[in-house]
Amino acid sequence: QLKVAPEGITWDPFDNNAIFVRAAGSLYHLNISNSTLGNPITTGIISYNPEANKQLYFAAKNDKGVVSAYKSNLDGSNKVVIVEPLLAATSYKFAHTSAGDTLAILNNDTGELSLVYPANGDNSTTLRLGRGYKDISWHKSGQKLLYFNDTTAFRYDLEKKKTTTTEFAGTLSSVDWYFDESHYLVNSSDGLEVIEYDGDNAVVISFVTAATVALDSSNNNLIYSVKENVRTNFFAFTSPY
Repeated sequence: QLKVAPEGITWDPFDNNAIFVRAAGSLYHLNISNSTLGNPITTGIISYNPEANKQLYFAAKNDKGVVSAYKSNLDGSNKVVIVEPLLAATSYKFAHTSAGDTLAILNNDTGELSLVYPANGDNSTTLRLGRGYKDISWHKSGQKLLYFNDTTAFRYDLEKKKTTTTEFAGTLSSVDWYFDESHYLVNSSDGLEVIEYDGDNAVVISFVTAATVALDSSNNNLIYSVKENVRTNFFAFTSPY
């Protein structure tokens, strides 16, 4: 009973007894037993991502209207500015490498994608990779960033500072790293398939676009739904490799 109308509540992915709360334009982190919000992590919150290195990355607007990207501990301590300013947007997605040394920032309104390194707020460099992209995810090695637009998947190699592309005939809904991370899981208007980086040796899972796709990395299975009409969904578990 927080005694305030929250704008949004999400679990802390690293603590079953803690939550993030958005209220009155601010972001809070608190134990579920608390009845008051306490001090905010930030005001002017736009969007946030708790990441696997137990850091919170977020975009917020200051009292002068400047939008910046920040990093802090999950409780808001040790807050530093990573990028200032950011282009305005209603939301952003943040994704860092496994080592935490490079941060990818996706503007969800324009699809503009930037890489920031080192991602600690000190003398960082920002590399802009263009705009019009739909989503981002790092390879578990922390060296390759996967991103895509309507027709093409891109793979940026940090070590080689090189981008490779794979083009598709159908319109892309999602592209994810497959379990072995030497294949893509591609969901497009041509169907759902697992495919090698260069587009060869596709294993077709469904010949129609999947409505929802979820990977279960613990046992190399995936679940997907296919909506063939307004009343019917089909679900399946499969692992082609």
